[in-house]
Amino acid sequence: MGSVLAVCLALLVGWPGLAEAYGFDADTVPVPIMQPGIIYQATATGRECRFGEVYTTDGRVKGLDLVVLEDDQRFFPVYNLATVVRGEFLDAHPEIEEVLTPLVEILDNEVMVEMNMRVDVEGDDPALVARDFLVDRGLVSAD
Repeated sequence: MGSVLAVCLALLVGWPGLAEAYGFDADTVPVPIMQPGIIYQATATGRECRFGEVYTTDGRVKGLDLVVLEDDQRFFPVYNLATVVRGEFLDAHPEIEEVLTPLVEILDNEVMVEMNMRVDVEGDDPALVARDFLVDRGLVSAD
């Protein structure tokens, strides 16, 4: 990486760690700081920055035809779906586990990107996107 690359980062705090993990000098690369929401468009146009830190399940990644780089050094944490239910509530309603388990199995990054793209890019109502997903997967009825 050369100093000619402009880097957009939502969280400057992680920059030194990223540089160390990937073996470049963080002090030689200019780092404009931008709001997380504008990084997508700024990266897509290539004027303000060449790459930026984004959320991999954000619909704008696909909508703007951005490419997510593989983090082969595993610098960034993985944020996979997990269900959280109070123990007492689950004890009182054990059938909830049967309802939630399929969601964890089918809500992968690709599915989340598609749903988020419908909301973030196409402007669909989040409640309708969620309902369509549940109906399409046969988890609830459309009636």
